[in-house]
Amino acid sequence: MLIDAGLAIKTHRPDVDEDAIMNEALSRGLTLEDALIAIATAKAMTVPDDGKPKIIIAGDSNLRFGGEVMGKPLNREDVFSRWARLSGNSGELITAHVLRLLPEELIATGVENSRVDFAEVSEEEIRAYAQTAEPLMAAGSFT
Repeated sequence: MLIDAGLAIKTHRPDVDEDAIMNEALSRGLTLEDALIAIATAKAMTVPDDGKPKIIIAGDSNLRFGGEVMGKPLNREDVFSRWARLSGNSGELITAHVLRLLPEELIATGVENSRVDFAEVSEEEIRAYAQTAEPLMAAGSFT
């Protein structure tokens, strides 16, 4: 959509310690939503201001499932364990978005909650998916 609007797109992988930001935010009594905004803001701030106009879009998500908040999985065993519980159930994906406009240094934030319904999947399908790199990079172990 942005490309169709004539905007040039560049991706940037921020070097941000998401766990440290999350833990610090929650220890200060912030909500999960505010903690996710803090992480997304930290990601957006890693893009340097070189004086050229830029629109930076950053985000972060967690999955709330059965009273548990799921960030990125620790390893493939964690992926398998999570998917065994998620299969055939529903969770809530909480996603924070940050829009940073340069050089004005304007920032806008927002949070969206979405219900995610997971199909029933077999143990064999879960094991195959857990062996890919895909779920290791995503909150809740799914993309």
